[in-house]
Amino acid sequence: MYRRGLLLVTLAWTLACLSGGPPDKAGAKVPPPAPVAESPGPAAQRGARVLDWSDEVGGQMRQAKVSLPAAYDGKTPVPVVLALHGGGGTIETMMSQNGWRDSLDRKGWIGIYPQTGKKGKQDRGDGGGDVDYYVHLLKKAEAELAIDTDRVYVVGFSAGGRGTYMLVNQFGKYVTAFAAHSSSIMKNDDPPTWTDPVTNQVPKMSMLHIHGKRDTRIPWDGGRVVRDDGSSDDSIPAADGAKRWAKAIGAQMEDGGAQTLPGRPSRLRSQRWVSDSGHVVQLILDPNLPHEWAKLYANDLILDFFDSVPTKADRK
Repeated sequence: MYRRGLLLVTLAWTLACLSGGPPDKAGAKVPPPAPVAESPGPAAQRGARVLDWSDEVGGQMRQAKVSLPAAYDGKTPVPVVLALHGGGGTIETMMSQNGWRDSLDRKGWIGIYPQTGKKGKQDRGDGGGDVDYYVHLLKKAEAELAIDTDRVYVVGFSAGGRGTYMLVNQFGKYVTAFAAHSSSIMKNDDPPTWTDPVTNQVPKMSMLHIHGKRDTRIPWDGGRVVRDDGSSDDSIPAADGAKRWAKAIGAQMEDGGAQTLPGRPSRLRSQRWVSDSGHVVQLILDPNLPHEWAKLYANDLILDFFDSVPTKADRK
């Protein structure tokens, strides 16, 4: 009799659990725990696709990957970001290690990740080099993908940042706004036609530059740095470069000088110049950052900047 009673009690308890949870002390059923919502996984798990582009440019075979966001339907135009890795880097550096594929998929934007030349070497766009290849990629994207041609952006790190400055100085008509990270804005021995926006009379566009105070490869305060392989850079100070860009687009410094950024690490300091047309030059200093990508905040900060500034349509 005891065993039969125990079986009946166990069966009742099991049925109660299956029908919504065991009874509480008052006799009411306790609902089962709600399922835990899973956070979105990486871009590949969300259905984002990657294209391999191989093209002959200037007699050389060049390689790039293109990430299409999960929501891309090939009909609705979406913004595009050309992401340039630094010297010694690869396509995967910007695409995966620095998180741009995931960042752009969450944003619903297209990413283009070219492999640059040896050690990220840039050129002045005079045939077959990296700058010419970047222009080729932007034209190809416009011809083959559904991109919003009013929202074409470029971002580059170190040598890729230098390539960004060379691209927008010579072919700014293709670019809406750009961001450079830990790179030289101008070098003291550059021909003005390479990187001086005043000389080149660049079209109205916004620029964001992020730099670390602890960067010994391309110092915040500029100057010549000789590397172990004998190569050297003689960059102008980042602040002087930003002022040159502000002059080029007719922007004036905002009152108050250096400011903190709401929602960003409190150590960051930002200076902004704004033109009557709303175009922005923004310079951000991270006192703790060496010569490396600021993975904690850079992607979101750059994308928010691109979202906030005028498009190419606003140049008219």
